[in-house]
Amino acid sequence: CPIHENLKQALVAATELDTLPILGSLHNTLRVWKNPAALKVAELEAKQAELWEILSVVAGTETKRMYEEGDVDAGVIACSQSIGGVREVKPMAEVIRGMVQEAAEVGGRLVDW
Repeated sequence: CPIHENLKQALVAATELDTLPILGSLHNTLRVWKNPAALKVAELEAKQAELWEILSVVAGTETKRMYEEGDVDAGVIACSQSIGGVREVKPMAEVIRGMVQEAAEVGGRLVDW
C-alpha cells in the first residue's frame, strides 16, 4: 500500500474519539482524523480565517507528505468514527476474504435455523 507505515500505525492507534468535522465554514464538511493539522483548521475556522489560510493547511501537498514521508502532523485525512474498529494493518485482499468467509458462516447458520 502506498501509505507510509507511520500513518498506518497512527490510524491503527486512533479511537472513534480521534476524529472531528472540519471545513463546515466552507459548506463542505469533512470528518477527518484529529491531528495537529486538523486542529489548526478547526482553530482557523473558529476565528473566521481567510480562505487561503484554511486551504494552505488542507492542501494536497501537505497530505501527500503524510502518505509519502510519514509526517503524520502535516495534512488532513478523511476518517470516520469507524477508525476505532481498525485493529491492524492487512492487505485489502485479506480483509475481503475474511468478510466473505464470515458472511458464508453467518449464512450457513441462518440456513440451519
